[in-house]
Parts: sequence; C-alpha cells; structure tokens
Amino acid sequence: MMTTDITQYACDRCGRHAYFAADDPKVASDWHTVKHTTADDVTQQALVCTDCWQAWKQAAARQDTEYNEWLNEGKQA
Repeated sequence: MMTTDITQYACDRCGRHAYFAADDPKVASDWHTVKHTTADDVTQQALVCTDCWQAWKQAAARQDTEYNEWLNEGKQA
C-alpha cells in the first residue's frame, strides 16, 4: 500500500512525532506553533505537541506575571 501527501510532525521539545494527511483535523488540534522573544529581542519559534503546549502555556503565564510585576515596579518609583 502506498499513501501520498503525508506530512511528519515532530515536537521540538519532546521529540514526539506523528504522520498526518494534509486535511487531517488533528493537525490543528494536536500541534501548535509557539513563539518566544529572547532577552536579545530575537524571536524564536517551535512546533510542539499538545502536552508540551500545555507546559508552554504555564511557562508563558509565569513570564507574563514577571513582566507585569517588572513594569509596575517602575510606576511605583
């Protein structure tokens, strides 16, 4: 049997991989592109599975809290 138009997805964090047809709805629901801007103002991008995306959202929320605290410290000075 031969299948064409298949794409392999691989998580940049944990290495999990899967194969999908182009129109498979699991691509949109199970795989996510995340972006991060470093301290040097360089934007990085990664493809992650849903498990790693959940961990990313938690890390991003902590970063959001730290950023907001830092920004508000300047207003109190």
